Amino acid sequence: MNRCFHRGGLLVVIVLCAGFAKCGSNPNLEGARLDLGSKDYNRALENVGKALEADPNSSEALMLKGDILREIVRETRDSEERLAYVREMAGAYRSASELDQVRGAEIERNLLFAYLQEFNRGIEDYSSAQHAEAELASEAFSEAAARFHGAALLMPDSVAAYVNEAFAHHSGGAFSRAVEAYEAALALGHTSRQLYVYMARMLELMADQVTGQEERIALYRRAARVTDAALEQYPQDPELGDMSLNFYALADKPEVALAHFGNMQAEKSTDPVFWYNYGTLLLRTGDYPEAVRKLMEAIRLDPEYTKARFNLGAAMVNRARVLAQTEEAIRDSLDMMKREDIRAGRTRLEGRQQRVSADRETLLQNAIEHLLVARVQAEDALEDPTSICKALYRAYGQANRRSDAEAVASCAGIGGS
Repeated sequence: MNRCFHRGGLLVVIVLCAGFAKCGSNPNLEGARLDLGSKDYNRALENVGKALEADPNSSEALMLKGDILREIVRETRDSEERLAYVREMAGAYRSASELDQVRGAEIERNLLFAYLQEFNRGIEDYSSAQHAEAELASEAFSEAAARFHGAALLMPDSVAAYVNEAFAHHSGGAFSRAVEAYEAALALGHTSRQLYVYMARMLELMADQVTGQEERIALYRRAARVTDAALEQYPQDPELGDMSLNFYALADKPEVALAHFGNMQAEKSTDPVFWYNYGTLLLRTGDYPEAVRKLMEAIRLDPEYTKARFNLGAAMVNRARVLAQTEEAIRDSLDMMKREDIRAGRTRLEGRQQRVSADRETLLQNAIEHLLVARVQAEDALEDPTSICKALYRAYGQANRRSDAEAVASCAGIGGS
């Protein structure tokens, strides 16, 4: 009888222990779970906080805290507030994972769910932003970017989160924020080729839109450093090589690029973009005759290349301006010779003046023809023709075609009606 009694007593103890939620479990954790189930998130956080005060290294409490915060993030609309919760959630899950190897896979799965929650909402918000009213679009794209930023906080190994964040900032006109997203990805050790390309192109876009020359050059130099870093990872990539050279040229370091362009002529002989970049660099350095030759080759290969045709017209206008200065200097010399009654060499100098004048007139006529074609091409492509019209205005002015200049003034944004 006694032995039977002891057995029954033991059995009662076991059943009683099993009847509690968990023997020795922290009651605050159990309260937090109940609060989570009833969606009382503030109280749930309060209870899990008390549990962590009692045991800061409780992986169970940290994992539960992450779960609670995931639900809070799901229901929080304000982006700044939500990102604060995302950071706290990521920290709780990662701390739990470091403390509990057994639950590591489960914790990583919860992190993945949280990441997908933010990433997918980012895609939805981006799609909505694309169809938003113009005055609301910027804020809508910013909200999408915040979602992708949250996803990146949860899973820093995801290049897609950073790229999509940058795209959202770009679409919303926040170019510097887009660059920051690319920089964050690169700083974490991501070496995706497209990351480098996207970041360099974004810096180029920013440079095209600033008005200060020093700021523009600084941005082109940053872009050149990005492509140089990319070339360390992808040394044989021809596009990256061309981009780097172009940025150095734009950054007022043309000597590096010119040497390379000269060496690449045979290899790139059928590439209109190569000839456009080469001619544009020569145009910037003031070598107008060579710029004209290179840009002529670009439009020979691609007659629809509007930018090449525009720069060709601009190079011709600049070359004509230099010839006008030469013609004026010759005229001054001839006037002096006439006053001093110097006959030797005068006929030769007069012949040179006539040739320079004829060359200048031909250049201006050709420039006007190319610029008119470029204007039509730009307008057909719904592109802004203002810069082309400005070059046309200068060409007409140099050619002393005042009525034509007045007709294009409005398009050029120069006075007029």
